[in-house]
Amino acid sequence: MDKELLQWVNKTTKLQLKTLSDIKTGKEIIGLLSTITKREDLKKQVLNGSSMIEKLKNYQLIRDIMLSYKKKFDFNLSKLTEGDDSEIIRLLQVIRELDEEQSFEEIDNTIDVFLNQLEKDLFEKRSEILKLQNEVDDVSVERDFYLQKLLNIEEETKKFPQNDVASILHVLSVASTDFLPSDPE
Repeated sequence: MDKELLQWVNKTTKLQLKTLSDIKTGKEIIGLLSTITKREDLKKQVLNGSSMIEKLKNYQLIRDIMLSYKKKFDFNLSKLTEGDDSEIIRLLQVIRELDEEQSFEEIDNTIDVFLNQLEKDLFEKRSEILKLQNEVDDVSVERDFYLQKLLNIEEETKKFPQNDVASILHVLSVASTDFLPSDPE
């Protein structure tokens, strides 16, 4: 387990730590948390860890980071500061879980962005469809208006002798294809 955790820490942080003892100052764990959470500001708060007080402050910072991500911090700060392997391993396991959660959150965020874009596109398409439907409705009303006018004209022509309204009846009886423009040859 120690080796697997160490490989994960090295892979995540791009460090080349050889043993868990290399992590005991707490600064490497803060670097790990900075990478996982994408918070570069954490690296500015790290102390070297060369004294017990600096180590304690590093682990207190780690505690604060974990709590800010709503992770339970039930670790013994004294044991961490003293470099207790089992306590550090337990802490790294919880941080690894946080890393996995962060990965899922990134995937969720990507999916959310994609879905939001789809909703926006769908709304735009729906708006276009409604606009086109309104245009079709307007053209239908106009068509019906002119059709009624033509029917009225046809009805009125029946009151006159056939020879007097022949040209009007001819225009009314022409098929729509007869109105197409002729090909200029």
